Amino acid sequence: MKMLNLSKCENISHIGIASLTNGAQNLEKLILSHSLFVTTDLAKCLLSFPRLQLVKLDGCLCQLLEELDVTDTEIDDQGLRSISRCTKLSSLKLGICLMITDNGLKHIASSCSGLKHVDLNRTSRITDEGIVAIALGCPSLEVVNIAYTSNITDTSLVSLSKCQKLRTLEIRGCTCI
Repeated sequence: MKMLNLSKCENISHIGIASLTNGAQNLEKLILSHSLFVTTDLAKCLLSFPRLQLVKLDGCLCQLLEELDVTDTEIDDQGLRSISRCTKLSSLKLGICLMITDNGLKHIASSCSGLKHVDLNRTSRITDEGIVAIALGCPSLEVVNIAYTSNITDTSLVSLSKCQKLRTLEIRGCTCI
């Protein structure tokens, strides 16, 4: 199976999706538009599809999603704007997402105030402006990875220093610091 369209299947769960796609290693497109509450379990389920290129979640309620790892994907600011509706996010991994900018981080910062872990490792288009927005909008940050983010300066460090719960900060390879 290469494509599965479950649009408007309002009661489908990650268990149902896993059952339908069991052994579907060639799945490239999964369309869940207007279908379900997106949860962390669904996000984990999606990781089992190595060839997955497209996941459509438009119109889905992501209010229960707590963790999202989209490391090394083509996600952009529009994607982050959609993710910002996941107001219960506590962990967001965006490492090596080369299309995101400060504008996308501002969307996250404005809606995901409970964020505790953010990974921005090797995000080349992120600057101090985005880090400041995250630091101000997400005061519960505990773990921040901005390693090899080349446009980060001391300004980011000053803003992150105000996050009183911060316990781990990864800044190696930041050449402007």
